[in-house]
Amino acid sequence: MYDQYIASTAERKAYARAGLPEYWIARPAERDVLVCTEPDQSIAAYLQTRHVAPSAELQSPTLPIRTPIDRFFAGAPDPTL
Repeated sequence: MYDQYIASTAERKAYARAGLPEYWIARPAERDVLVCTEPDQSIAAYLQTRHVAPSAELQSPTLPIRTPIDRFFAGAPDPTL
């Protein structure tokens, strides 16, 4: 879990520095998604991070995508067992 956090932090900084307008972090253990937007290239960080709960619907701010979060994890093993 710790290595995954470090990797996602390094990736997030690289994508923000490159100016990628939107970056999603799917978290299988929590069955949720973090949506990072508004990259600030000068500090290699996203200014906004939105938590999308397992029961919610994800709507991309930059792409024509709208889908329930539970679809991302359909068929995945239950992490609480």
